[in-house]
Amino acid sequence: MLRQPPEALSGDPPPRWRVTVGYQVQGRVLRGEDLAGSVSAADRERWGKPYQTAVSADGGIQAAYPLAQDAPVLVSTLDTQGDAEALALYLRELHGVPRRSWRVPLNRAGLAMRCGQAVRLTWPRHGLAAGRTLLVRAISVRGDTTEAVLWG
Repeated sequence: MLRQPPEALSGDPPPRWRVTVGYQVQGRVLRGEDLAGSVSAADRERWGKPYQTAVSADGGIQAAYPLAQDAPVLVSTLDTQGDAEALALYLRELHGVPRRSWRVPLNRAGLAMRCGQAVRLTWPRHGLAAGRTLLVRAISVRGDTTEAVLWG
């Protein structure tokens, strides 16, 4: 399926040590003067934010990879804290290890691939001899050449 060796791309971001997911998005943020005096301090804090947050962090990732980043807040449409925490954990585990991108020239069989599909790349060099499951991020078809960008 490969026409030529895969080419490692540069510019992949460092791992992420903390992921924050916003949930229960408020339609309107209310300030203190917008609320009745009987509203509790906890409720004032809740209604004073545009959304609630769930955080998943791992200091071990930050210690192992000094350039590890704190991911920007992902504001979701989730409504429960448990779902938001599960998403934050999933994203931290996905992006908490170094990943690489590869440009792979393909033959016509590569036209069957779709973005988001998981594929296995095996090549005798670049640490791919045992094979590695990667995610198809992009497909480019120009004339009779087809290239895919794989990530993982």
